[in-house]
Amino acid sequence: MRTYRTPIASLLSISFITLMMSLLASMSFAAPSSTSIKGQARFLSTAPLEKIVGTAAVMGDFKIDFDKPSEVSGTFKVPVASMKTGNDKRDEHLRGSQWLNADKCANIEFAVTGGKVEKFTPTNDKGISTIKLVVEGKMTINCVSQPMSAKVTVKRKGKMIKVGSKFEIKLADFKVQGKEGIVGKKVGESIQVSINLTGKGVS
Repeated sequence: MRTYRTPIASLLSISFITLMMSLLASMSFAAPSSTSIKGQARFLSTAPLEKIVGTAAVMGDFKIDFDKPSEVSGTFKVPVASMKTGNDKRDEHLRGSQWLNADKCANIEFAVTGGKVEKFTPTNDKGISTIKLVVEGKMTINCVSQPMSAKVTVKRKGKMIKVGSKFEIKLADFKVQGKEGIVGKKVGESIQVSINLTGKGVS
C-alpha cells in the first residue's frame, strides 16, 4: 500500500532539511574572526638598584577561528615612541641607539604564526567564550628577530574580542646592551610584559 505525502508535508520536510543544513554549515565552517585590536602593554624592569614600571601602546590585527582555535594568526606592534616610564630623560635614553634604537627600529613587533590550545570554554551563561592557548611567532626588537612563544587568553562576547598575555623578554636575545654597567644593576636583564587588548571582530 502506497503512502502519499501532501504538498504541505513535502514543503515542511524540505524546509526542515534546509534549516538543518544551514545550522550545520554555520556551526562547522564558521570563518575566523578577524579583529583590528588595540590596547596597552605594561612592562616591569627589576634590578638591584632600581625598579622601573612603564606603559606602551599596542595595536594590530588578530585572527582566530573559534571552531579551530589553533588556527590563529596576527601581528602586534608597539611603537617605541609610545613607551613611557614616568621619566622623560630616561624615555629619551630608551629610544636611543644603545637601547631600542627607535630611529632605525621604530616598532617592536610580534608576528603570530600558530598556536596550541590549552583550554577551551564554550559560551557560558553570560555569553562569553574563552580560549587559553600558547601562541608561536616571531618577536622583533631592536631590528633583531627571534622565535618566541607566549601564553594568551582570548575572550569573545558577540563580536567583541579581548586578548591578554604575560611574558618575559631577555634583552640580550635582541642585542639590547644599554650603557655599559647599567643592565643588571639599574635595568633588569629580563623585562616582564603584560598586555590587555580589545577589538571588534568581523566574520
